[in-house]
Amino acid sequence: MTTNDQPAPDIEQRTEEAEAAGQAGDPRAAARLYQTLGDDLKAFYGPFDSRVLDAYEGMARWCAGGRRRS
Repeated sequence: MTTNDQPAPDIEQRTEEAEAAGQAGDPRAAARLYQTLGDDLKAFYGPFDSRVLDAYEGMARWCAGGRRRS
């Protein structure tokens, strides 16, 4: 637990939900879910944690059309 007494976000499940939304044809929902995950992770781990940056990268990817990195 952190000083804010919040449990760690369920990263894997929430990432899967965001990807599923995008793959189902709703890139806005995918971007929103990734942004919310990134915000939660930032509050829990701090702004420069790799998990935070990965979540925001997912948001940016869906905003740009949903293409995956190669």
